[in-house]
Amino acid sequence: MPRYNSDISEILYEEDVTKMIARAKSPKEAYLISVLWITGARPSEILELRKDSFRLDEGTLKIRLTTKKLGETNEFIIRERTLDFERPDGYGANPYIEQIIRYVNASADVGFILPYTTRWAEKVINRLGMEALNKLISPYHF
Repeated sequence: MPRYNSDISEILYEEDVTKMIARAKSPKEAYLISVLWITGARPSEILELRKDSFRLDEGTLKIRLTTKKLGETNEFIIRERTLDFERPDGYGANPYIEQIIRYVNASADVGFILPYTTRWAEKVINRLGMEALNKLISPYHF
């Protein structure tokens, strides 16, 4: 795994993520950044997600993923209404949730949603960070 020379004490803000998504070359890149932002999961964990890892019930998106560090299965429960109230600027996570739902619905029913390597994800994150923010971004910034 490559070492990151970027300062990981620096955090990303929502407007940074929005700029990165706007510079994405494809829906799969926008999906990757959206899931990173919403869950804070590792890229390798996101790459193992399948269509049945996602469930949308009554305005709540549930993402079930297995952590690499402990091998535990966790379920991220994302309520659009709750996210709206938690954001001090009143800007909710709706665009990111919509991006995730749209990409998941368009994906095949069998196999991984993103059948790529962790290196691919790291390259996408680095490229979008440089293009959108003019700085090196690592997966640990999310």
